[in-house]
Amino acid sequence: MCNKIKLCILEENKECTNCNRCNICDLDDKKICDSCGKCINLQNVDYKEIPIEGFLDDSLEVDEYLYETDLNDVEQNDFDMEYSEELEEIEYIEDIPKLREEYERKMQEIFLKKN
Repeated sequence: MCNKIKLCILEENKECTNCNRCNICDLDDKKICDSCGKCINLQNVDYKEIPIEGFLDDSLEVDEYLYETDLNDVEQNDFDMEYSEELEEIEYIEDIPKLREEYERKMQEIFLKKN
């Protein structure tokens, strides 16, 4: 029989001591959670609804759906031109003569040692 150590869900890398802090209500720290749903705005319902647009029957439909979703994400996140302009302002090692020389010298040392 394998005895697995149960870890605390509130503190990473800590063994569970059955202190019961994980069962305390988020809204009232003097009571035990009774799953009322008030903390996640689930009042007077037993479940949360998820709208379903349809079902995908085969792998081709899945691939098409994923491709269309990727395209929609690109359109929604619209490429920001300021970002590309910022990239032009980046200074690389090759742009600074002394750093470029030092970099090339170290690269030569590394490659010569391997041979």
